[in-house]
Amino acid sequence: MRISALLLALFLVSTVLASSCIKEVNDAKGSLRFDLSKLVKDSGTWHAVQYIAGNPAYDYYFNFCDDIKDQSVLQDCPPSEKPAVCVQMDKVYRQCVRVGRKTEEFKQRYGEKSLNLTYGGGSPCSKWNRQFHILMKCGPASQTELKVDEHEMSCFYSVEFQHPAGCPIGGAGGSGIGFGWIMIIIIICL
Repeated sequence: MRISALLLALFLVSTVLASSCIKEVNDAKGSLRFDLSKLVKDSGTWHAVQYIAGNPAYDYYFNFCDDIKDQSVLQDCPPSEKPAVCVQMDKVYRQCVRVGRKTEEFKQRYGEKSLNLTYGGGSPCSKWNRQFHILMKCGPASQTELKVDEHEMSCFYSVEFQHPAGCPIGGAGGSGIGFGWIMIIIIICL
């Protein structure tokens, strides 16, 4: 009985830690948590297109909370552009440029129920490094093509979409079983 309880507790701990992609935003309005775990792709990527003068010019491939894992996307990227949470690929010449790193993450609240997530640390561009900005609005998943906007040739690229993951799951320390409670359960079971 104790062994099965211990195995169950260890499974819960590993599941919570492995799938954790909880983003917490603290500001003057309080604290919100967003669970982006379902958006993380272990194979494949998210895709968006940037149009210039009405024509598709660049593809953007990105992931959430982790670097791009799909090596077929990164095959044209030089080693200096890896690892990346987002890359920009020229549609004509297939030149790859890193737009963001997961280690350079910044998050903030957008409105009452949306998340503004920015990945910096991209390749040099003009006077600063490139950045990739994701505006995640609360609602049902978008079914349209994701489009990237570049803010006045600033090397700051943004994509906006709607998804249930853009809805807060509660404030800091909100509902759900956390690591501390799992450890207490393990101790009690022993």
